[in-house]
Amino acid sequence: MPSSSAILRPLALLAALLLLGLSACSSRGESAAKDPSIEKQFSETEKMRQEQKAREQQTGFLLKRFDDALNAYHHNLQLGSGQDIATKVESVRQLLEQEALRFQSQLLGFLRDEEARPRWIAAAALGFSGDPKVMEALVVMLKDPVARVRESAALGLGQLAVPYTPLDALEERLFDPREELPVQRSVAWCLVRLQLAKAPAEPFRRIWPELLAGNLFRKDEILSLHGLHGLGLVGEQRFAAEAKRYLAHPRALLRQSALIALARCGTRENASDILPFLSQAESAPNVRLTARKALKHLTGNRVDHGFDLGAWRAEFGLVEQEQKDG
Repeated sequence: MPSSSAILRPLALLAALLLLGLSACSSRGESAAKDPSIEKQFSETEKMRQEQKAREQQTGFLLKRFDDALNAYHHNLQLGSGQDIATKVESVRQLLEQEALRFQSQLLGFLRDEEARPRWIAAAALGFSGDPKVMEALVVMLKDPVARVRESAALGLGQLAVPYTPLDALEERLFDPREELPVQRSVAWCLVRLQLAKAPAEPFRRIWPELLAGNLFRKDEILSLHGLHGLGLVGEQRFAAEAKRYLAHPRALLRQSALIALARCGTRENASDILPFLSQAESAPNVRLTARKALKHLTGNRVDHGFDLGAWRAEFGLVEQEQKDG
């Protein structure tokens, strides 16, 4: 039988361990007391995290708001004419102008974003701000590595339409053989907008003939439309021959644009090239109507003989010329 001292030794050891455990728990409790500085740091970190989350949510909402408005604007523009469509376009345009001016600093910041989507939304939206000071930032974006950003920058510059926008930066994109077609189309549209805004005329005397030159049947039709529009705005007889070439285009809209350009560039002597498109030989009614308007333009909008070929020939002295030629 073990002695009482042998029995008591394990009990004493257990009691000692319990005392040590209680002591350790007591020590830990004292050291775990809240440190105000740590609490403050944690609180500030959490506040910053929540603020960052709110900013990200606001940024996402802002980008979506502009993206939706831009899509609505361009969608309605493509629907064509009509009072209802015009009202919608004007309503969205006014919204974009107000919001682009209101959030201009944020949009400028988005141009520096690492992701492409904020850059292309901001570039297109800034054009509606009406502030010439954003023009230089948009010109820089014409060299963005992402094509859609370059496209949006051109759209933004065209919408802004600052007459002193550097045309050489746009020319570089238009005639770069490696440039993507949507970018070139946007650049051509932008150039027409700048021309309408009274940008220096001389560069356009070079740009449009160069764009229209070559095989007209192999050219992108939208680029050709912009080119003919711009050529008509130049309005000089020496470019009439380039417009005349496009009268042979199989697309009716291109023939219409060529007739308008020919009337704007030309003098009364161009009537003989326009008259054939007034007759029933032209299958597209809109082309015939455009030919009528082109002839009227050549008279200084003085007379309108409708679709009466004989009256138009007499107006331009073509009956006498035909008799002489005969």
